[in-house]
Amino acid sequence: MGSIARKGQVSPGTLIAFGISITSRDGRADELRELLDFAETLSNTTDAILVSEAYYCSVKRTCSFSFVPGITPEEEALVLAAAQLTLTRFEWQGSVRRMRGPTGAWLH
Repeated sequence: MGSIARKGQVSPGTLIAFGISITSRDGRADELRELLDFAETLSNTTDAILVSEAYYCSVKRTCSFSFVPGITPEEEALVLAAAQLTLTRFEWQGSVRRMRGPTGAWLH
């Protein structure tokens, strides 16, 4: 039996989920799973579309976001909360953050 490739596990590597374009650079299933969870979690907290794109860089193993124009600080807080619950690593205001566990503690 052959091994499962780290790249190209899912095709296409870009989907639209809950109004957000989500992309895994290398089409990795684990990254798209996290991005789908993020998009669903965010959509469960607001009817507004706050993020136009979420991109998982398979090389850096980090997600980045593109906000919709005019997003408020309160809406940014909703995005941050969804990211903390669903994304292993993500860029936030110039630094890399990690997912929080069920107790709210940062996972390392």
